[in-house]
Amino acid sequence: MFDQLLSRLRENPRLRWGLWSIAAILWLYGILLMRDALQENTVQYESALKRAVALRAKGGEKAWLERAEQARLLRVEQDGRLWRAATPGLAQAAFQDWLNQSLLQAAIARPAITLAESGGEEKEAGDTAAAGLPEGIWQVKAKLEFDFEPQTFLALTRRLAETPRKVAVESLSIRLEPTPRAEATLVAYFHK
Repeated sequence: MFDQLLSRLRENPRLRWGLWSIAAILWLYGILLMRDALQENTVQYESALKRAVALRAKGGEKAWLERAEQARLLRVEQDGRLWRAATPGLAQAAFQDWLNQSLLQAAIARPAITLAESGGEEKEAGDTAAAGLPEGIWQVKAKLEFDFEPQTFLALTRRLAETPRKVAVESLSIRLEPTPRAEATLVAYFHK
């Protein structure tokens, strides 16, 4: 079979020219592919070089050390605003005691506190990750229901805003009919 192909190649010049043309086209295509790859690699190299120069310039700045120290101080300050408790049960008890004191000081009429289950390490690992809480942080929710009076309500909100520990108002609902009543969901974050 190979001998037959060679004899046809010797006899037919058009077949030889056709094979040489195919070889030339494949060779030219290979060169074009290599040129495109070279251009792409050159662009990537120049981009990486620019990033390296920019990072080297930023890394040489002394401000980064100041920024790192500022970030560390801010973290310590924010960590100090978290409540502290050894267990989730103690966290709930401490938050409930603080809420009772705040409600008494604000002279809130007919308060009712319902504590929700706290999120933290006692739950499955996926639950805290879904809540976005770091490890060692518990979230305690409390639902408050009380009679709404503007003066006492403002006293309570002032107490919530001025507390050194972080308390977030997750939801607030005030209804005026049949009797003025307010419902609020408060959240406190505890550090183990």
